[in-house]
Amino acid sequence: MIIRSKLQSLMGVKKVGVLEQSIFVTYDLIQVSLEDIENSIVMMIGKLDGSLTETIKRGFIHYTEECELENLAHLSKSGGCH
Repeated sequence: MIIRSKLQSLMGVKKVGVLEQSIFVTYDLIQVSLEDIENSIVMMIGKLDGSLTETIKRGFIHYTEECELENLAHLSKSGGCH
């Protein structure tokens, strides 16, 4: 409950679900990033799952967020990427 309320207090977080050892967060990337969410969790519990699989998953999400924000910064007048 503490993690849920802390995450829901972050600007841009729309929904937080907790199931066993997993936290599901729906958020607005323009307002908050996965890194911000991760930092809030680390401040509360100390560390995240450091397994190779979880590290790769989070790294992939960080990369896709960067690409999404970069694409949004360069939208053409037609709304497409070219």
